[in-house]
Amino acid sequence: MNAIQLANTPAAQDYKGCGKAWIALDSNGQPLAIRYMNAHGGDELVGRDVADRRFRDGVRRVYQPKYSHTERTAIFEAYREKCRQELAALGSVVAGIVSCWEFTK
Repeated sequence: MNAIQLANTPAAQDYKGCGKAWIALDSNGQPLAIRYMNAHGGDELVGRDVADRRFRDGVRRVYQPKYSHTERTAIFEAYREKCRQELAALGSVVAGIVSCWEFTK
């Protein structure tokens, strides 16, 4: 497993913590930019955020997606295409996991 360091690279400005992501690499393997896969907005919940799926104040919260599965899929696919085009303009695009200032393929 290859871990690519993100600190002190051009991609560091896009780092927002752990998650699934795509990165652009230059010809030397240096990360240039990051796009997180979950930043597309298709997983929004009605009236609350995604973290509020379980219990709060002893009351069970029901997961009520704002969009249907078909709509969420279409939103993600459009977002994925936009991100991959942006990153491809910078270098080669690689999918993986970002965590602790590292990217793992």
